[in-house]
Amino acid sequence: MHVIRSIEDFLAQEQAAQAEAATRIPAWARGIKVGDYFVRTFNGASVAARNETLSYNLSWEAGEAGAPFTIWSEVLPRTEEDEEGNEVILPYDDCNYRFTRSYSTFLPHGELGDVHLSVIDRVVTKEEFEKAKKRKWRE
Repeated sequence: MHVIRSIEDFLAQEQAAQAEAATRIPAWARGIKVGDYFVRTFNGASVAARNETLSYNLSWEAGEAGAPFTIWSEVLPRTEEDEEGNEVILPYDDCNYRFTRSYSTFLPHGELGDVHLSVIDRVVTKEEFEKAKKRKWRE
């Protein structure tokens, strides 16, 4: 494990981790856009294997048995305010993250956040997403 001794050290390590993660993005994932839906499997061990910078233990989120679970996500627009205070939608071009509302058995009402394209398992249809919602996000 690399010891961070300065902000420059931290930024260099983060830049290297982002560059490495970008190499794991499948070509099809770059096309994910606002209004699309996707799923990813959460498993603390697989996340750590995918990204060595995630050294903390996330297994508590997987429940007592530590079993993996599916997270269902809807891609939302990225926005910011312009100088006049108007909301502007930002493009996802050259962006390795998608802003989402994501759901699971642990967060049935959803949670806003960014998801890196490298951890997405597959795109799903709106119909699949709605069926999962009716099942309360259970498999």
